[in-house]
Amino acid sequence: MTDKSFELTYSDQGSGFEKGRRYANPRFFSSVRAGVNAVTVIGDYPKIVEAYEAKGIPVTVIAEPQNPVVEVRDVSVASFPDDLGLVDGDTFSDEQLRAIISEVTGKAPHHMLGRAKLIEQFNAACQAAAV
Repeated sequence: MTDKSFELTYSDQGSGFEKGRRYANPRFFSSVRAGVNAVTVIGDYPKIVEAYEAKGIPVTVIAEPQNPVVEVRDVSVASFPDDLGLVDGDTFSDEQLRAIISEVTGKAPHHMLGRAKLIEQFNAACQAAAV
């Protein structure tokens, strides 16, 4: 018989997932999941912590930063190649794309904008800034 227990991370993050880890959105928490042997909770979700601790399952809580800082690599428009079509989306994270778009255009992209549209706005903003 194989052990089917697993570690679970509760987080509302939209990106930056570690390969091989299991994640759950804390917004949808209703009860302790079967088979969980350890839990990491990112953020302030006391109901989740209490529920798992009541079952004797170890819980690690990681506080979210109050004002998350997005670190952006050197993204000066002059450093991009002439053919901006080479930007494939893997070059920058969604957070970095949002920061770059905000800096170049002076306007933050809509918070629900998907990755493909972020890349599209990024390319357009960089082309406009290069002109």
